Amino acid sequence: MPPVMYMDSYELCQQDTDALYCMSEYVLVSDKPSPLLTMIQEFSEHSVSHYNHTKLRYGTCITQTCQKFYDLFDSDLKLILEACLNETLSTKYDLKVRILNDIHCKQPGTVMKDIDQLDIIVGIIFTILLIANIVGSLTDYHSGMKAENIVFKLLKCFSLIRNWKKLMALDADVSDPRSESLNGLHGIRYLAVDMQLYIAGVIFFLSCRSSRSRKIALSLLFLAGMIMPASHVYFQDLDGIQLITPEETLSLFATDPHFNNIYTRFHTNIIGYVIGMALGYLVYHWQTQRIDVKQWQKPIYRILYYSSVLLGLWCGYIGSIFYQDAPRQPLYVRVLCAAFIKPIFGFFIAILLIGLIFKFEDRYRGFLEWNVWRRTSRLTYSAYLLHFSLIRIIITMRTSTIQVDTTHTVKTTLTLLTMTFITALVFWLLVEAPFSNIMKEYLSTTKRKDKKKNKIK
Repeated sequence: MPPVMYMDSYELCQQDTDALYCMSEYVLVSDKPSPLLTMIQEFSEHSVSHYNHTKLRYGTCITQTCQKFYDLFDSDLKLILEACLNETLSTKYDLKVRILNDIHCKQPGTVMKDIDQLDIIVGIIFTILLIANIVGSLTDYHSGMKAENIVFKLLKCFSLIRNWKKLMALDADVSDPRSESLNGLHGIRYLAVDMQLYIAGVIFFLSCRSSRSRKIALSLLFLAGMIMPASHVYFQDLDGIQLITPEETLSLFATDPHFNNIYTRFHTNIIGYVIGMALGYLVYHWQTQRIDVKQWQKPIYRILYYSSVLLGLWCGYIGSIFYQDAPRQPLYVRVLCAAFIKPIFGFFIAILLIGLIFKFEDRYRGFLEWNVWRRTSRLTYSAYLLHFSLIRIIITMRTSTIQVDTTHTVKTTLTLLTMTFITALVFWLLVEAPFSNIMKEYLSTTKRKDKKKNKIK
């Protein structure tokens, strides 16, 4: 088969003064019946584990690889690229190509995109933030900021010295002694910005005041959380889980129906939130009723607790049935998986959390309560905001194709992880922590004013 991706050397091409490097997508065609093309089409139909080999993505140095066609067809890039590639494919495979969409070209010294007004605005904002951090840090270092002036309070929020101490402090998040029992959450903290779930949770807590109403509402929400993703799978003929397919990774899931209809939606992810709310009520009840947790030291409970991590990983392994090089799983299998995989996984995580909160043992808890997690967990929001941009940067910096294997995947993952948290550290110190401090200062000032008003009354 023709290589599904190929790139001429971009660096060598750009050394020529009249260089012209173009990227384009092609579709394989044939002027006559072709057993090879039929085989390629059948092979590409199993998109779960195969690229679409009828769709080629090539980077071509026109002034070197296609010089004779460049002189022949003058400036018609479509004809030049098709003729150039067809010459090779006709000889080797007895196939041809047609260009699918726009052609993107680059010449030495050309700028791909001019700086626009939005870029200038962002640059100004970054400059202001940088100046505020420098001035705040210098003022804090030299004066200690003992004055109560509002300007000094504002500058104090941007002090890198104070924010660094805040990041490294082990007790910065402990405003309530009861939060000590949640230290294990730092080691398994996963962040997703689901504002809709937060709003739904607030409405639930404000609306359901009695124990009976909470039980009914949580039960209904739990059932809805199982039914809704299963309904999407049934009516839209989707897969039971989010599949990481070769073709969809190229577009970062922009057109993936499962990603857009189930993975990113509020109503299809509510079941984990419901389990979390139910667990919160349950733990609160046990704590207020002073239930003796020693009764849970029985072998059956300890086995269930220690196996919760392995069982959670097993839930992930179940998804391998959708990657088999075989016909697609029946609809009922996909519907059942969509309905039950999330609540089962959430149940195992809930068991683990109960053990961490009530301190069943020191093995899992010792690792998850490690102080390193407490510090790095403060960077998760910044890491969440920045990691996708870093992925795009890493991808666009590639100027040649690479052979992906396990070693390369591990190296790329570790590189991305390191870059993300280094960038998140800078962003947290310069942006997130200062604005968090400003918000806290505003709320504390408002609280003091309210207390004064109440005293006067």
